[in-house]
Amino acid sequence: MDRSSPGRVSGRLFPPVLAFLLFFWAPLLRGQSGALLFVPDEPQLLGAWKGAGPLGFLDDQEIALALPGKKGGGLTTRKFLSLESLHAFRGDPDGRGDYTPAFVVGQIDGLAPCRREKGEVPGPRSLWMSVTARKWKAFQGGKSVTLGPGEIFRWAPGGRVEVFLSRALLAKALGFQSSTLDVDAFCLDSQGNLFFSLALDEPFPGPKVLDGDLCFLPAKAMTLDSRGLVKDVKPRSVVLAAREADLDKMLAASGLASSAGKPLLKIGNLACLALDPRGGTFLPPSSPSLGPLPNLVFGGSGKGWAMALCSTLGKGSPAAFAGVDLGSKGKTTGEHLGVRSLGGGSSDSWVSALAFLPLPPAPAILLEEARRGRFSPGAGDPLFYWAGVEPAREAFLLLVPGPTGPGQALPSLVFPPTPLGGPWEVFWKGGPVFLFPLGRADKTGGGRKAFHTPPGFSGPLLLAAQAFGPAGGGKLDLSLPVLLQWW
Repeated sequence: MDRSSPGRVSGRLFPPVLAFLLFFWAPLLRGQSGALLFVPDEPQLLGAWKGAGPLGFLDDQEIALALPGKKGGGLTTRKFLSLESLHAFRGDPDGRGDYTPAFVVGQIDGLAPCRREKGEVPGPRSLWMSVTARKWKAFQGGKSVTLGPGEIFRWAPGGRVEVFLSRALLAKALGFQSSTLDVDAFCLDSQGNLFFSLALDEPFPGPKVLDGDLCFLPAKAMTLDSRGLVKDVKPRSVVLAAREADLDKMLAASGLASSAGKPLLKIGNLACLALDPRGGTFLPPSSPSLGPLPNLVFGGSGKGWAMALCSTLGKGSPAAFAGVDLGSKGKTTGEHLGVRSLGGGSSDSWVSALAFLPLPPAPAILLEEARRGRFSPGAGDPLFYWAGVEPAREAFLLLVPGPTGPGQALPSLVFPPTPLGGPWEVFWKGGPVFLFPLGRADKTGGGRKAFHTPPGFSGPLLLAAQAFGPAGGGKLDLSLPVLLQWW
Protein backbone atom coordinates (compact mmCIF):
# COMPACT_ATOMS: atom_id res chain seq x y z
CA MET A 1 0.00 0.00 0.00
CA ASP A 2 2.99 2.23 -0.01
CA ARG A 3 4.06 4.76 -2.46
CA SER A 4 7.07 6.47 -1.21
CA SER A 5 7.59 10.08 -1.60
CA PRO A 6 10.74 11.88 -2.31
CA GLY A 7 9.38 14.95 -0.61
CA ARG A 8 11.46 15.70 2.44
CA VAL A 9 11.15 18.47 4.85
CA SER A 10 13.43 20.95 6.34
CA GLY A 11 13.82 23.78 8.87
CA ARG A 12 14.69 27.44 9.19
CA LEU A 13 16.39 30.07 11.16
CA PHE A 14 17.68 33.54 11.14
CA PRO A 15 21.19 34.78 11.48
CA PRO A 16 22.46 37.08 14.22
CA VAL A 17 22.00 35.17 17.46
CA LEU A 18 18.33 34.33 17.65
CA ALA A 19 16.85 33.14 20.92
CA PHE A 20 15.61 29.82 19.75
CA LEU A 21 16.94 26.33 19.46
CA LEU A 22 17.22 24.80 16.02
CA PHE A 23 16.00 21.32 15.54
CA PHE A 24 18.86 19.06 16.61
CA TRP A 25 19.23 15.78 14.78
CA ALA A 26 20.65 13.86 17.71
CA PRO A 27 21.23 10.14 18.06
CA LEU A 28 18.11 8.30 19.10
CA LEU A 29 17.79 6.90 22.60
CA ARG A 30 18.86 3.30 22.99
CA GLY A 31 16.01 1.06 21.96
CA GLN A 32 14.04 3.95 20.48
CA SER A 33 13.38 4.62 16.83
CA GLY A 34 10.81 6.27 14.70
CA ALA A 35 9.11 9.62 14.95
CA LEU A 36 5.88 11.25 16.02
CA LEU A 37 3.82 13.34 13.60
CA PHE A 38 0.97 15.59 14.68
CA VAL A 39 -1.35 18.38 13.57
CA PRO A 40 -2.93 20.85 16.03
CA ASP A 41 -6.62 21.69 15.88
CA GLU A 42 -5.77 25.38 16.32
CA PRO A 43 -2.65 27.23 15.07
CA GLN A 44 0.18 27.03 17.60
CA LEU A 45 3.69 28.31 18.18
CA LEU A 46 6.64 25.91 18.16
CA GLY A 47 8.27 26.85 21.45
CA ALA A 48 11.88 26.14 20.50
CA TRP A 49 11.57 28.25 17.35
CA LYS A 50 10.89 31.63 18.92
CA GLY A 51 11.98 34.32 16.47
CA ALA A 52 12.04 31.89 13.57
CA GLY A 53 9.34 33.68 11.60
CA PRO A 54 6.95 31.35 9.74
CA LEU A 55 9.00 28.30 10.77
CA GLY A 56 7.91 28.89 14.36
CA PHE A 57 4.20 29.04 13.48
CA LEU A 58 2.26 25.77 13.07
CA ASP A 59 -1.04 25.97 11.19
CA ASP A 60 -3.81 23.36 11.35
CA GLN A 61 -3.02 22.55 7.70
CA GLU A 62 0.59 21.75 8.58
CA ILE A 63 2.24 18.66 10.04
CA ALA A 64 4.85 18.80 12.81
CA LEU A 65 7.58 16.23 13.42
CA ALA A 66 8.82 15.29 16.91
CA LEU A 67 11.91 13.11 17.42
CA PRO A 68 13.69 11.84 20.52
CA GLY A 69 16.42 14.25 21.59
CA LYS A 70 19.45 13.67 23.75
CA LYS A 71 19.07 11.29 26.65
CA GLY A 72 16.64 12.80 29.12
CA GLY A 73 16.08 15.78 26.81
CA GLY A 74 12.53 15.05 25.71
CA LEU A 75 11.38 15.56 22.13
CA THR A 76 12.62 18.02 19.52
CA THR A 77 9.85 19.34 17.25
CA ARG A 78 9.75 21.20 13.96
CA LYS A 79 7.63 21.40 10.83
CA PHE A 80 7.42 18.38 8.56
CA LEU A 81 4.96 19.52 5.89
CA SER A 82 4.06 23.20 5.53
CA LEU A 83 1.07 24.89 3.92
CA GLU A 84 3.47 26.39 1.39
CA SER A 85 4.54 22.92 0.28
CA LEU A 86 0.89 21.85 0.10
CA HIS A 87 0.44 24.64 -2.44
CA ALA A 88 2.97 22.93 -4.68
CA PHE A 89 1.56 19.47 -4.02
CA ARG A 90 -1.96 20.61 -4.99
CA GLY A 91 -1.49 22.98 -7.92
CA ASP A 92 -4.65 24.74 -9.10
CA PRO A 93 -7.43 22.19 -9.70
CA ASP A 94 -10.00 24.96 -9.04
CA GLY A 95 -8.86 26.68 -12.23
CA ARG A 96 -8.81 30.08 -10.54
CA GLY A 97 -5.20 30.89 -11.23
CA ASP A 98 -4.51 31.04 -7.47
CA TYR A 99 -1.67 28.68 -6.57
CA THR A 100 -1.11 30.07 -3.07
CA PRO A 101 -4.56 30.09 -1.37
CA ALA A 102 -4.83 30.56 2.38
CA PHE A 103 -6.97 27.42 2.67
CA VAL A 104 -6.06 24.23 0.82
CA VAL A 105 -7.79 21.43 2.79
CA GLY A 106 -9.41 23.29 5.69
CA GLN A 107 -7.58 21.24 8.29
CA ILE A 108 -5.68 17.95 8.33
CA ASP A 109 -7.60 15.79 10.80
CA GLY A 110 -6.27 12.29 10.17
CA LEU A 111 -2.84 10.75 9.44
CA ALA A 112 -1.44 7.26 8.95
CA PRO A 113 1.79 6.05 7.34
CA CYS A 114 1.49 4.06 4.14
CA ARG A 115 3.00 0.61 4.17
CA ARG A 116 6.63 0.87 3.18
CA GLU A 117 9.43 -1.26 1.86
CA LYS A 118 11.90 -2.30 4.54
CA GLY A 119 14.46 0.42 5.21
CA GLU A 120 12.62 3.03 3.13
CA VAL A 121 12.87 6.57 4.53
CA PRO A 122 9.42 8.12 5.10
CA GLY A 123 8.36 11.38 3.50
CA PRO A 124 5.23 13.57 3.36
CA ARG A 125 3.99 11.84 0.23
CA SER A 126 3.93 8.49 2.03
CA LEU A 127 1.16 9.51 4.43
CA TRP A 128 -2.55 8.78 4.17
CA MET A 129 -4.62 11.80 5.25
CA SER A 130 -8.16 12.93 5.85
CA VAL A 131 -9.20 16.59 5.86
CA THR A 132 -12.12 18.73 7.01
CA ALA A 133 -12.92 20.59 3.77
CA ARG A 134 -16.49 19.69 2.80
CA LYS A 135 -15.84 19.91 -0.94
CA TRP A 136 -12.42 20.48 -2.40
CA LYS A 137 -10.81 19.83 -5.73
CA ALA A 138 -7.70 17.86 -6.60
CA PHE A 139 -6.16 16.29 -9.67
CA GLN A 140 -6.82 12.62 -10.32
CA GLY A 141 -6.06 10.80 -13.54
CA GLY A 142 -5.16 14.13 -15.15
CA LYS A 143 -8.56 15.62 -14.36
CA SER A 144 -9.91 17.86 -11.62
CA VAL A 145 -12.15 15.92 -9.23
CA THR A 146 -14.15 16.99 -6.18
CA LEU A 147 -13.32 15.20 -2.93
CA GLY A 148 -14.83 15.43 0.53
CA PRO A 149 -14.04 14.75 4.19
CA GLY A 150 -15.00 11.09 3.85
CA GLU A 151 -11.95 10.31 1.70
CA ILE A 152 -8.65 8.88 2.92
CA PHE A 153 -5.94 9.86 0.43
CA ARG A 154 -2.29 10.71 -0.13
CA TRP A 155 -0.57 13.36 -2.22
CA ALA A 156 1.11 11.76 -5.24
CA PRO A 157 3.58 13.57 -7.52
CA GLY A 158 2.25 15.85 -10.24
CA GLY A 159 -0.52 17.45 -8.18
CA ARG A 160 -2.45 14.17 -8.01
CA VAL A 161 -4.12 12.45 -5.10
CA GLU A 162 -4.48 8.71 -4.59
CA VAL A 163 -7.60 7.74 -2.66
CA PHE A 164 -7.13 4.79 -0.31
CA LEU A 165 -10.77 4.64 0.82
CA SER A 166 -13.55 6.63 -0.82
CA ARG A 167 -16.52 8.16 0.93
CA ALA A 168 -18.88 5.95 -1.07
CA LEU A 169 -17.12 2.75 0.06
CA LEU A 170 -17.01 4.00 3.64
CA ALA A 171 -20.78 4.50 3.53
CA LYS A 172 -21.19 0.99 2.14
CA ALA A 173 -19.08 -0.48 4.94
CA LEU A 174 -21.09 1.45 7.53
CA GLY A 175 -24.39 0.47 5.95
CA PHE A 176 -25.90 3.94 5.66
CA GLN A 177 -25.79 7.07 3.53
CA SER A 178 -25.33 10.51 5.07
CA SER A 179 -24.65 13.91 3.57
CA THR A 180 -22.46 14.74 6.59
CA LEU A 181 -20.34 11.57 6.59
CA ASP A 182 -16.84 12.68 7.59
CA VAL A 183 -13.82 10.58 8.57
CA ASP A 184 -12.11 12.18 11.52
CA ALA A 185 -9.33 10.21 13.20
CA PHE A 186 -8.02 6.97 11.66
CA CYS A 187 -5.09 4.57 11.65
CA LEU A 188 -4.13 1.25 10.05
CA ASP A 189 -2.47 -1.69 11.77
CA SER A 190 0.09 -4.08 10.28
CA GLN A 191 -2.69 -6.42 9.15
CA GLY A 192 -4.46 -3.69 7.21
CA ASN A 193 -7.33 -3.29 9.69
CA LEU A 194 -8.73 0.25 9.78
CA PHE A 195 -9.60 2.01 13.04
CA PHE A 196 -11.49 5.29 12.68
CA SER A 197 -13.94 7.77 14.13
CA LEU A 198 -16.54 10.02 12.56
CA ALA A 199 -16.59 13.78 12.99
CA LEU A 200 -20.33 13.89 13.70
CA ASP A 201 -22.92 11.63 15.33
CA GLU A 202 -24.44 9.52 12.56
CA PRO A 203 -27.25 6.96 12.18
CA PHE A 204 -26.29 3.30 12.05
CA PRO A 205 -28.10 -0.01 11.53
CA GLY A 206 -28.41 -0.42 15.28
CA PRO A 207 -27.10 2.12 17.78
CA LYS A 208 -26.19 5.60 16.58
CA VAL A 209 -22.48 6.11 15.90
CA LEU A 210 -21.21 8.92 18.12
CA ASP A 211 -18.30 11.18 17.27
CA GLY A 212 -16.47 9.71 20.26
CA ASP A 213 -16.90 6.06 19.22
CA LEU A 214 -14.05 3.88 17.96
CA CYS A 215 -15.02 2.10 14.73
CA PHE A 216 -13.27 -0.94 13.26
CA LEU A 217 -13.22 -2.04 9.61
CA PRO A 218 -11.46 -5.43 9.34
CA ALA A 219 -8.93 -5.96 6.57
CA LYS A 220 -10.78 -9.09 5.45
CA ALA A 221 -13.79 -6.91 4.59
CA MET A 222 -11.73 -4.79 2.15
CA THR A 223 -10.70 -5.75 -1.37
CA LEU A 224 -7.52 -4.00 -2.54
CA ASP A 225 -6.34 -3.36 -6.07
CA SER A 226 -2.77 -3.83 -7.32
CA ARG A 227 -1.78 -0.44 -5.88
CA GLY A 228 -3.06 -1.27 -2.40
CA LEU A 229 -6.13 0.97 -2.72
CA VAL A 230 -9.55 -0.20 -1.53
CA LYS A 231 -11.71 -1.03 -4.57
CA ASP A 232 -14.59 -2.65 -2.68
CA VAL A 233 -15.82 -3.42 0.83
CA LYS A 234 -18.22 -5.87 2.39
CA PRO A 235 -21.54 -4.13 3.18
CA ARG A 236 -22.18 -3.33 6.84
CA SER A 237 -18.79 -4.69 7.86
CA VAL A 238 -17.92 -1.90 10.34
CA VAL A 239 -17.94 -2.92 14.00
CA LEU A 240 -18.04 -0.60 17.02
CA ALA A 241 -14.90 -1.59 18.94
CA ALA A 242 -15.41 0.92 21.77
CA ARG A 243 -18.18 3.33 22.60
CA GLU A 244 -17.53 6.89 23.68
CA ALA A 245 -18.33 5.92 27.28
CA ASP A 246 -15.67 3.20 27.11
CA LEU A 247 -13.04 5.72 26.06
CA ASP A 248 -14.22 8.08 28.80
CA LYS A 249 -13.43 5.32 31.33
CA MET A 250 -9.95 4.79 29.87
CA LEU A 251 -9.33 8.52 29.94
CA ALA A 252 -10.41 8.77 33.58
CA ALA A 253 -8.20 5.79 34.48
CA SER A 254 -5.18 7.48 32.85
CA GLY A 255 -5.26 10.35 35.35
CA LEU A 256 -4.44 12.91 32.65
CA ALA A 257 -5.03 16.52 33.65
CA SER A 258 -6.12 19.53 31.64
CA SER A 259 -4.25 22.80 31.14
CA ALA A 260 -6.05 24.02 34.26
CA GLY A 261 -4.88 21.02 36.28
CA LYS A 262 -8.31 19.40 36.38
CA PRO A 263 -8.91 15.72 35.47
CA LEU A 264 -9.76 15.02 31.83
CA LEU A 265 -12.87 12.84 32.03
CA LYS A 266 -14.65 13.22 28.68
CA ILE A 267 -13.28 12.33 25.26
CA GLY A 268 -15.79 14.55 23.46
CA ASN A 269 -14.94 14.03 19.81
CA LEU A 270 -12.41 11.23 19.21
CA ALA A 271 -10.03 13.61 17.49
CA CYS A 272 -6.91 11.53 16.74
CA LEU A 273 -5.81 7.89 16.58
CA ALA A 274 -2.51 6.07 16.13
CA LEU A 275 -0.97 2.71 16.92
CA ASP A 276 0.78 2.81 20.29
CA PRO A 277 4.53 2.52 19.56
CA ARG A 278 4.93 0.64 22.86
CA GLY A 279 2.98 -2.28 21.41
CA GLY A 280 0.76 -4.68 23.29
CA THR A 281 -2.94 -5.33 22.89
CA PHE A 282 -6.29 -4.46 24.43
CA LEU A 283 -9.66 -6.20 24.35
CA PRO A 284 -12.23 -3.96 22.60
CA PRO A 285 -14.86 -3.31 25.29
CA SER A 286 -17.85 -3.08 22.94
CA SER A 287 -16.89 -6.06 20.78
CA PRO A 288 -14.69 -8.45 22.80
CA SER A 289 -15.42 -11.18 20.23
CA LEU A 290 -12.99 -9.40 17.90
CA GLY A 291 -10.24 -10.63 20.20
CA PRO A 292 -7.16 -8.63 21.22
CA LEU A 293 -6.43 -5.59 19.06
CA PRO A 294 -3.20 -3.54 19.01
CA ASN A 295 -3.02 -0.80 21.63
CA LEU A 296 -4.00 2.63 20.35
CA VAL A 297 -3.08 6.18 21.29
CA PHE A 298 -6.01 8.58 21.13
CA GLY A 299 -6.97 12.13 21.98
CA GLY A 300 -10.18 14.07 22.41
CA SER A 301 -11.42 17.56 21.73
CA GLY A 302 -11.68 20.62 23.92
CA LYS A 303 -9.48 23.58 24.84
CA GLY A 304 -8.35 22.05 28.13
CA TRP A 305 -6.69 19.06 26.44
CA ALA A 306 -3.53 21.06 25.70
CA MET A 307 -2.42 18.34 23.24
CA ALA A 308 -2.70 15.52 25.82
CA LEU A 309 -2.81 11.93 24.53
CA CYS A 310 -4.16 8.75 26.15
CA SER A 311 -3.47 5.07 25.46
CA THR A 312 -5.61 1.94 25.66
CA LEU A 313 -2.61 0.27 27.34
CA GLY A 314 -3.53 -0.99 30.81
CA LYS A 315 -7.19 -0.10 30.21
CA GLY A 316 -6.21 3.58 30.18
CA SER A 317 -2.85 5.29 30.74
CA PRO A 318 -0.97 8.41 29.59
CA ALA A 319 0.49 7.85 26.13
CA ALA A 320 4.28 7.94 25.86
CA PHE A 321 6.91 8.07 23.14
CA ALA A 322 10.68 7.76 23.51
CA GLY A 323 10.31 7.85 27.29
CA VAL A 324 8.35 11.13 27.22
CA ASP A 325 4.84 11.23 28.68
CA LEU A 326 2.45 12.78 26.14
CA GLY A 327 0.43 14.57 28.78
CA SER A 328 0.61 15.18 32.52
CA LYS A 329 -1.23 14.01 35.62
CA GLY A 330 -0.53 17.41 37.15
CA LYS A 331 -1.10 20.03 34.46
CA THR A 332 -0.80 19.51 30.71
CA THR A 333 0.59 22.54 28.89
CA GLY A 334 1.61 21.29 25.42
CA GLU A 335 5.31 21.39 26.26
CA HIS A 336 5.56 17.61 25.72
CA LEU A 337 5.02 18.30 22.00
CA GLY A 338 6.89 21.60 22.01
CA VAL A 339 3.86 23.80 21.31
CA ARG A 340 2.39 26.91 22.91
CA SER A 341 -0.68 29.02 22.28
CA LEU A 342 -0.34 32.01 19.97
CA GLY A 343 -0.21 34.11 23.12
CA GLY A 344 2.83 32.16 24.31
CA GLY A 345 1.15 30.31 27.21
CA SER A 346 -0.16 26.78 27.61
CA SER A 347 -1.49 25.24 24.42
CA ASP A 348 -5.12 26.07 23.69
CA SER A 349 -5.50 23.22 21.21
CA TRP A 350 -5.89 19.49 21.01
CA VAL A 351 -4.26 17.02 18.62
CA SER A 352 -6.25 16.90 15.40
CA ALA A 353 -4.14 14.25 13.65
CA LEU A 354 -1.47 11.85 14.90
CA ALA A 355 0.84 9.17 13.53
CA PHE A 356 3.97 7.32 14.61
CA LEU A 357 6.57 6.49 11.96
CA PRO A 358 8.64 3.32 12.31
CA LEU A 359 11.69 5.08 10.88
CA PRO A 360 12.82 8.66 11.53
CA PRO A 361 13.06 10.90 8.46
CA ALA A 362 16.55 11.96 7.44
CA PRO A 363 17.83 15.40 8.50
CA ALA A 364 16.45 17.92 6.05
CA ILE A 365 16.47 21.57 5.10
CA LEU A 366 13.40 23.73 5.70
CA LEU A 367 12.35 26.75 3.68
CA GLU A 368 9.45 29.19 4.10
CA GLU A 369 8.55 32.64 2.83
CA ALA A 370 7.26 35.22 5.30
CA ARG A 371 4.14 36.18 3.28
CA ARG A 372 3.16 32.64 2.29
CA GLY A 373 4.41 33.53 -1.20
CA ARG A 374 1.52 35.89 -2.04
CA PHE A 375 2.44 39.22 -3.66
CA SER A 376 0.59 42.16 -5.13
CA PRO A 377 2.04 45.52 -6.18
CA GLY A 378 3.59 47.19 -3.16
CA ALA A 379 3.44 44.02 -1.04
CA GLY A 380 7.18 44.06 -0.45
CA ASP A 381 10.05 41.72 -1.26
CA PRO A 382 10.11 37.94 -0.74
CA LEU A 383 11.68 37.14 2.63
CA PHE A 384 12.94 33.57 3.03
CA TYR A 385 13.63 31.78 6.30
CA TRP A 386 15.62 28.58 6.19
CA ALA A 387 17.28 26.06 8.53
CA GLY A 388 18.73 22.60 8.75
CA VAL A 389 22.03 23.42 7.03
CA GLU A 390 25.39 22.55 8.54
CA PRO A 391 26.56 25.63 10.50
CA ALA A 392 28.90 27.94 8.59
CA ARG A 393 28.11 26.22 5.27
CA GLU A 394 26.57 27.95 2.26
CA ALA A 395 22.95 27.45 1.24
CA PHE A 396 21.40 28.24 -2.13
CA LEU A 397 17.96 28.93 -3.56
CA LEU A 398 16.74 27.08 -6.63
CA LEU A 399 14.09 29.09 -8.53
CA VAL A 400 12.15 27.79 -11.53
CA PRO A 401 9.13 29.21 -13.38
CA GLY A 402 5.80 27.60 -12.55
CA PRO A 403 2.72 27.11 -14.75
CA THR A 404 1.78 30.07 -16.92
CA GLY A 405 -1.99 29.64 -16.69
CA PRO A 406 -4.76 28.48 -14.34
CA GLY A 407 -5.91 24.92 -13.74
CA GLN A 408 -2.50 23.24 -13.84
CA ALA A 409 -0.41 21.06 -11.58
CA LEU A 410 3.27 21.45 -10.81
CA PRO A 411 5.23 18.62 -12.41
CA SER A 412 8.28 17.30 -10.60
CA LEU A 413 11.26 15.07 -11.23
CA VAL A 414 12.19 12.42 -8.65
CA PHE A 415 15.87 11.56 -8.21
CA PRO A 416 16.77 8.42 -6.25
CA PRO A 417 19.30 8.57 -3.42
CA THR A 418 23.00 8.68 -4.28
CA PRO A 419 26.18 8.91 -2.18
CA LEU A 420 25.74 12.70 -2.37
CA GLY A 421 22.26 12.64 -0.81
CA GLY A 422 18.61 12.30 -1.75
CA PRO A 423 16.08 11.17 -2.64
CA TRP A 424 15.20 14.55 -4.13
CA GLU A 425 12.05 15.84 -5.79
CA VAL A 426 12.71 18.80 -8.07
CA PHE A 427 9.66 20.85 -9.05
CA TRP A 428 10.41 21.72 -12.66
CA LYS A 429 8.30 21.95 -15.83
CA GLY A 430 11.09 22.73 -18.22
CA GLY A 431 12.63 26.08 -19.01
CA PRO A 432 15.29 28.11 -17.21
CA VAL A 433 16.60 27.21 -13.77
CA PHE A 434 18.08 29.93 -11.55
CA LEU A 435 20.40 29.44 -8.58
CA PHE A 436 20.90 32.22 -6.02
CA PRO A 437 22.96 32.27 -2.81
CA LEU A 438 20.92 32.30 0.39
CA GLY A 439 24.00 32.95 2.49
CA ARG A 440 26.10 31.20 5.08
CA ALA A 441 24.29 29.30 7.81
CA ASP A 442 24.70 30.70 11.30
CA LYS A 443 25.74 28.57 14.28
CA THR A 444 22.23 27.18 14.56
CA GLY A 445 22.19 26.09 10.92
CA GLY A 446 19.95 28.66 9.30
CA GLY A 447 19.36 32.21 8.23
CA ARG A 448 17.03 34.57 6.43
CA LYS A 449 17.33 36.32 3.10
CA ALA A 450 15.30 39.01 1.32
CA PHE A 451 15.28 39.19 -2.48
CA HIS A 452 14.54 42.58 -3.96
CA THR A 453 12.04 42.97 -6.79
CA PRO A 454 12.00 45.99 -9.14
CA PRO A 455 9.84 48.92 -7.97
CA GLY A 456 6.22 48.48 -9.02
CA PHE A 457 6.82 44.90 -10.13
CA SER A 458 3.66 42.86 -10.68
CA GLY A 459 2.73 39.61 -12.32
CA PRO A 460 1.37 37.43 -13.46
CA LEU A 461 4.31 35.26 -12.39
CA LEU A 462 4.62 31.99 -10.51
CA LEU A 463 7.92 30.62 -9.22
CA ALA A 464 8.79 27.45 -7.34
CA ALA A 465 11.60 27.86 -4.79
CA GLN A 466 13.64 25.16 -3.05
CA ALA A 467 16.61 25.52 -0.70
CA PHE A 468 19.71 23.47 -1.44
CA GLY A 469 22.78 22.76 0.66
CA PRO A 470 24.63 20.41 3.02
CA ALA A 471 22.25 19.02 5.65
CA GLY A 472 24.80 17.10 7.71
CA GLY A 473 26.75 13.89 7.51
CA GLY A 474 28.35 14.95 4.26
CA LYS A 475 24.97 14.80 2.46
CA LEU A 476 23.31 17.43 0.31
CA ASP A 477 19.59 18.10 0.65
CA LEU A 478 16.87 19.83 -1.35
CA SER A 479 13.96 21.26 0.63
CA LEU A 480 10.30 20.87 -0.13
CA PRO A 481 9.09 23.69 -2.40
CA VAL A 482 7.41 26.99 -1.66
CA LEU A 483 5.50 28.88 -4.36
CA LEU A 484 5.85 32.61 -5.05
CA GLN A 485 2.97 34.19 -6.94
CA TRP A 486 2.58 37.76 -8.20
CA TRP A 487 -0.70 39.07 -9.60
